[in-house]
Amino acid sequence: MSSLPAAGMPAVDQRPAARTAADSALGARAGPPITVLIVVPSLDGGAADAGAVELARVLCAAGNRAIVASRAGRRVADVTARVKRLAGEGQQGDDAGLVALAYDAEGRSGDGAWSVSLEEFTAVTGFHFTPMATISLLVNGEKRRTSATRVGPIDAALKAIRTAVSQSIRLDEFRLDAVTGGADSLCQVTVRLSDPVPVPVSALGRAVGPDIVTTSVDAAIEALNRLLRAQAQMPRKPGA
Repeated sequence: MSSLPAAGMPAVDQRPAARTAADSALGARAGPPITVLIVVPSLDGGAADAGAVELARVLCAAGNRAIVASRAGRRVADVTARVKRLAGEGQQGDDAGLVALAYDAEGRSGDGAWSVSLEEFTAVTGFHFTPMATISLLVNGEKRRTSATRVGPIDAALKAIRTAVSQSIRLDEFRLDAVTGGADSLCQVTVRLSDPVPVPVSALGRAVGPDIVTTSVDAAIEALNRLLRAQAQMPRKPGA
């Protein structure tokens, strides 16, 4: 059996009205904090798994504590691999960081196969030096390599990612949050991309990691894949 402590669950930007109502109801609860054990058969990315993680987030947002317990599944393996990688890099984890990684894995688990994957990237900046980034992507099996210069390494990397796929893709939102404290804090990056062609559509991506630039790129890749999937699912006009 595997368990994920869910203290300090990070918030999500877009939530259905039902979730917002549930948040308000739990947030208005009076009395001392409670600890809730949530048991699901496995953590493999199904609807019950997503509901368990969301319930844990709502409870923790209201100041309570939640523990999600299940048999080991794909999501647990994903989180364990990321925790081991961070430990190998000297990162000290805590409950908040662990839950952030679990929530990040939960958000990606239902996306299926991605049409865009990151092959490699380089970002360079310095004093009296124009920040530049070079990105190599696989877009539906086709390798694309693009460079861009902007006001900072993150801005340059996100610009290179967008232009490698389509000149019409825009960056609508970028947000950086610290998940844990200290010099080696994990960060959470949220990126929203949009494309007005052929019809306006937008998508949100989120990633958690120890490096701001790398995590920003991961979030942008997730947003880009969701944007392309949304475009592919849009009804097409006859003859288009």
